Amino acid sequence: MKQRIVNVWAALSFIGFVTVAIVGVVMWSHSFNSRAKPSELEASVAMKAHDSSIPDRYETMKNPLTNSKISLVEAGGRYEEHCAACHGDKGNGEPKFHGLMYPRPSNLLSGRHAGDV
Repeated sequence: MKQRIVNVWAALSFIGFVTVAIVGVVMWSHSFNSRAKPSELEASVAMKAHDSSIPDRYETMKNPLTNSKISLVEAGGRYEEHCAACHGDKGNGEPKFHGLMYPRPSNLLSGRHAGDV
């Protein structure tokens, strides 16, 4: 009985090692970078992960801040620090690093993300 358990663990370990090796070779040969156009499967998985990472309630939330000059200045600094690298200085979805990203950053000027600001 013990020998059978050892054999099963050895077989599972070998299969796991081979699987990790194959995945590693595929990842190394295709590389994961933002410049390569993703396969349909990778694009689909990326978009589903992206969409599921944003709670549904955020679509209907109202901005709790008033539209004052102080809040706009503070928001501009926060945008520059946390958002501009991907969405661009103007919010048009054109990144500072030549637009080589997938999925493409949203165009925040389109109105779809504007809320009530």
